[in-house]
Amino acid sequence: MALKQTLTILDGLVHLKVNGEKVVQLFDEYGEVEASFQTVQGERRATDSVKIVTVEVAKEFVGGTAKFYDENECKHLRKLYGSMTHRQTLGVAANE
Repeated sequence: MALKQTLTILDGLVHLKVNGEKVVQLFDEYGEVEASFQTVQGERRATDSVKIVTVEVAKEFVGGTAKFYDENECKHLRKLYGSMTHRQTLGVAANE
């Protein structure tokens, strides 16, 4: 997805009255994306759970050829920020 489309979608997500239906509508014009939502009722209020699948990525994932990161970019980020293992602990130190 190009930067312009990404920014359009992000702009749509920041509205206070956004719901699952509106999020799905944001993706309607992109044929390579499947979006759906389901309303989940809680004790006090409801919320929408949104599922977005990029069809081509799903095909690559099933075929075992999907890459969800760029190795050179990961190396660059590790050089800048270290291993970032502390971000993988869900707030619990690795030695606790």
